[in-house]
Amino acid sequence: MYYHLKIIFRNLQRQGLYSRINIAGLSVSLATVILITLWVNDELSFDKFHKHGKDIYLTLSSFYSGVYWTASAPPLATAGIAEIPEVENACRAYDDSDVKYLKFNDNTLTDIRGSLVDLSFFSMFDIKVKQGNVSALFRDDYSVILSESATTALFGKDDPMDKTIVDNAGRRFTVTGIIADLPQNSSIRCNVLFPFSLYEATKITQSASLWKSIRDKCYFQLRPGADYQTVTEKLNGVHKKNDDWAITYTLFPFEKQNLYNFDGTAKL
Repeated sequence: MYYHLKIIFRNLQRQGLYSRINIAGLSVSLATVILITLWVNDELSFDKFHKHGKDIYLTLSSFYSGVYWTASAPPLATAGIAEIPEVENACRAYDDSDVKYLKFNDNTLTDIRGSLVDLSFFSMFDIKVKQGNVSALFRDDYSVILSESATTALFGKDDPMDKTIVDNAGRRFTVTGIIADLPQNSSIRCNVLFPFSLYEATKITQSASLWKSIRDKCYFQLRPGADYQTVTEKLNGVHKKNDDWAITYTLFPFEKQNLYNFDGTAKL
């Protein structure tokens, strides 16, 4: 073994520049392969950590052919569960841009990625609840759930549970739960969660018709083996039964959001 190593070392010395170029090229190629492999694995693992991920679909709405919005009417979720046997669960989510900051004493959180969600959010998606009663995370309209990093920004190492924080509008929220920070390979990126009932109380009641209030996201979890295209047809039937607005709903596989456009074509 030692003899072979001596020969290799002598050859490297003799060939000089040529050997160094080969070694450098090999190193660059190996590093490139490793980086590409890591990137591919990250892309393919996107949103794959949810137990029910393969059965979850995001509802898209369309008024014109080929143009989609990630929004639906608030009653669609509850009507879907009640009237379509293939639907096992549903969750509404509304990204709240009204909250600009949250304060606790002298500490301020300005990095707000807020969302108002139904309690079913925690049973459909694998969100790790670090503190709080999973079955009763939202006690009332003014409950709030913080991620671990948001908690640290506001409270440091102090216990945040049942503490009151204030937003830029002067609204007072009680901390009722703490969740783990969501991973980077997740399409759900919120760090502050409010109950969807707050949205219902302050937003959609201003609309003339709840079936015409196309603002919130709606996720459906279908029963294993259910055909999502059949459910799509039934959802459109449910909407037309309640409202004659010319809107079309489409279910899009939750796990495909990162690699596919909403029209089904692959992202470049």
